[in-house]
Amino acid sequence: SISENETPDKVVTLLNNYFDVIVKEVIAQGGHIDKFIGDAVMAVFTGDYHLDRALDACIAVRNEIEKLPAVSEKFAPKVSIGINSGEMISGNIGSSSLRRLDYTVIGDAVNIAQRLQMIGGEGQIVISEAAYEKVKEFFDCRLIGEVNLKNKTVFSLDMGSLIAGAKYKGEFEERLKAVVKEVTAAAGDIVLFIDE
Repeated sequence: SISENETPDKVVTLLNNYFDVIVKEVIAQGGHIDKFIGDAVMAVFTGDYHLDRALDACIAVRNEIEKLPAVSEKFAPKVSIGINSGEMISGNIGSSSLRRLDYTVIGDAVNIAQRLQMIGGEGQIVISEAAYEKVKEFFDCRLIGEVNLKNKTVFSLDMGSLIAGAKYKGEFEERLKAVVKEVTAAAGDIVLFIDE
């Protein structure tokens, strides 16, 4: 990790530069930054076409982060991104006795997004099967397969082959069609995690 090889002030500068790129792309697509968690960003998209806008933001984030110069021979910035769509609840969470409440979203959809991010490799945008069902007409995805998340088994798909801003229906492999089950599209908003 970079924090093992660089001074704390350099790490802070690098993270702030990294976050600036992410925040710019999320806001450009109408998303909201929920919080910064260590070297990760949690963002929420709501409203019409929220999933499409989130995917566009993620593709742009990945492409912009890849353009950043390497910090050293041992570290070049990369991202892994997890996206899920579903119902969640928003509100002030924290301790009223400490007078520290933060507005955030919670729910299973949020947890799954974070877990998808954790399984993603460098440069991967990993989405849930439910998210795939909503965007399959506009984005090409590559099946990762069935993955075990904490207390869940889900199918995950990689948006890795997408080009920034490209929306198109490509040719889907027969294998992908056979493996991905038909699901009812979940209603609600989406949440994504972006991590170095």
